[in-house]
Amino acid sequence: MLRAACGSAAAWLRRGTCLEASMSTFGSHGRRGGQAGEAQLLGDPQPELVERYLSESLMNGEEKYKRRLHRVTESYQRHDQDTGSSEVQVARLSERIQTLSAHLQKFRKDVHGKRAIHVMLSQRTKLLKYMKRKDPEKYYTTIAKLGLKDRPFSEPKYPTKK
Repeated sequence: MLRAACGSAAAWLRRGTCLEASMSTFGSHGRRGGQAGEAQLLGDPQPELVERYLSESLMNGEEKYKRRLHRVTESYQRHDQDTGSSEVQVARLSERIQTLSAHLQKFRKDVHGKRAIHVMLSQRTKLLKYMKRKDPEKYYTTIAKLGLKDRPFSEPKYPTKK
């Protein structure tokens, strides 16, 4: 009941106990303007219940996916605020590609999913080409960490003048 009232588990943590807030607003009788002190009826949250409530087994698929992406971002960051470096982008794209390819194994006729995976693969290829050109050392450490193969990138069909 608390989860339905508050939304997701992450939102519940951000807002604090939303039941306490609703109790202080509506009172115990469901009317606005309850007595002062009625919010204390709930008491302190028990840590083991909060931990069990926020466990991964109770999360929906979207929350699990966001948590996985957050872990990937943290493991490839250069500094605390880094979310846009090439390494982080390649790692996040790799995680998204793995998730979508698992989805496409179940739903083979998902044409939009197939197109999305092709777009992500080409974006990752472009980022890897950029990394190999600018900083080969980071390129090799990133592909080794992700378990990708070092494939030679084809030369452009029509070379540009420099």
